[in-house]
Amino acid sequence: MRVSIELDNYSINVILILVRCTNEWNLLSKASENENAIVRREVAKNRNTQVHILKKLSYDTNSFVREAVGKNPNTPIGVLERLLKDPEPWVRLAVEENLNNPKEKNRRVIYIK
Repeated sequence: MRVSIELDNYSINVILILVRCTNEWNLLSKASENENAIVRREVAKNRNTQVHILKKLSYDTNSFVREAVGKNPNTPIGVLERLLKDPEPWVRLAVEENLNNPKEKNRRVIYIK
């Protein structure tokens, strides 16, 4: 099934529900550009969000969006390494928790001096 909707026509609550429950890349891509940081944060949390979108969101001006990128198990290691140097401590903590999660077998430990 292909989802083709204009997000501007929906309330923020409907958008959030759509973003949390979808695996449709076109919807996640469009929502990642939403002006509302809460919507962008939900995109960053979604395990179906494509890597290129996570990379883009890792530069978001909102630290809670970056925190969600840091928590996402699909975020590339290079992005996580950069987020470990984020000025906000909750972003760095999210990355550390992500990297130390024993369920994520393909992660490697990163040490920052």
